Amino acid sequence: MLLLMTKMLFAAECVGLNDPAFAHLAQEDRIQRWKQLPSTTRAGHLRFTQSDWVDDDWAEFYWCRLHQEEDVAVQSALAEILYRSGPFEYISTEDILSSYTNLQKESPQTSTQLRNAILEWIKIAPSELALRLIQLGGAESKSELRATAYRSAGRIKLEGWSASDQDALSDLMSAGILDE
Repeated sequence: MLLLMTKMLFAAECVGLNDPAFAHLAQEDRIQRWKQLPSTTRAGHLRFTQSDWVDDDWAEFYWCRLHQEEDVAVQSALAEILYRSGPFEYISTEDILSSYTNLQKESPQTSTQLRNAILEWIKIAPSELALRLIQLGGAESKSELRATAYRSAGRIKLEGWSASDQDALSDLMSAGILDE
């Protein structure tokens, strides 16, 4: 049921690696990137380490695969490569927030790793998305997720942020300091 809901809610437009929206991407590359499993780094994290995979042309493809993938570790690796590829120009704030909220509601235990990876996006996200993710992360029951939200918020570069968004960030960070 969760997998069906995930596919419906997160990637309603995406039908898979052969989706016509990806016709501009080479078929053999799509097949490889759809089936490839992440490697284990020296730190023990599963990541896609291929430097040529960090490409904003592939962001929507990775987003589609993330929401079609059943393995949470692979989903987290896809979230991490999306972070490095700069998904915010290609994936709407609403889609990201909807994904996070639904993961939090539908599978809070099994999606912790993926939610943690998405909270890392706070560091480079546009102000609207960053503030909403900090709010969601700050409301998490797991302290590791709250810590990731506030740690990521502490690494935000404020260039381009409005004064009101900076004030909102300050208020959220104050709440984070008070969090045990």
